[in-house]
Amino acid sequence: MVSSGFKSRPVYFLLALSFLIASCEKKWKKPTDVSFGFQLNSNSGSGLIKFTSGYILLDRIDFDGERKQGSNNVDFSKDYDPNVQIDLSTINLSSGIAFDIPQGTYTRIDLNVRTEEQQNSMPNLVIYGTYINTINDTLAVQFEFNSGESFEITAQSSSGGNEIVLIEDQPSTTKIVFNPKYWFDVVPQSMLDSANITIVNGVQTIIVSENDNQDIYQLAADRIRDGNQVIIN
Repeated sequence: MVSSGFKSRPVYFLLALSFLIASCEKKWKKPTDVSFGFQLNSNSGSGLIKFTSGYILLDRIDFDGERKQGSNNVDFSKDYDPNVQIDLSTINLSSGIAFDIPQGTYTRIDLNVRTEEQQNSMPNLVIYGTYINTINDTLAVQFEFNSGESFEITAQSSSGGNEIVLIEDQPSTTKIVFNPKYWFDVVPQSMLDSANITIVNGVQTIIVSENDNQDIYQLAADRIRDGNQVIIN
């Protein structure tokens, strides 16, 4: 009898261990409500061009994260058809986009924000700003990006680290921050002063696009994937 009872202990242990593992797996599947906001970098008004606002037509978001807990990485995608127009400014964070993301300690989160080339040739990213030239004229600036693009960004915490903790019942905010100042930092003032000017709604405007001021456009477009951030609070 003693021998039989002793032999049953490993069975009870395995059952308890299985229950514990199942409970842990269930726990780490519980989600955190994460809202997604889009904005311009706070430094956007400090360059030669003072960028103030704009919009992006969002086509798709890809999320790929590595957790310390759980058996698998967390990854998902969301398509937006029709595309969602999201306003951009240095303070705007109200996109209305949110996801339930499994809680845990993430050692890496990669986010891919995608735009799609529009069939009507309309831009899918527009940034507005102003430029004061060397003779003190104030000109509007309108940067238009038409091509489909993937903004691949590794997220950081609000403290600047790559480790991000999401906790059940504690909502978080993901800020996707575009940096047009960085894109245009390579554009010299002489090029802006000699740019072609278009009258838009009665306002002198430097349009920077595939068809207008192409030299400026090429310099900025070559840097559009860089200088951007994802910050998770």
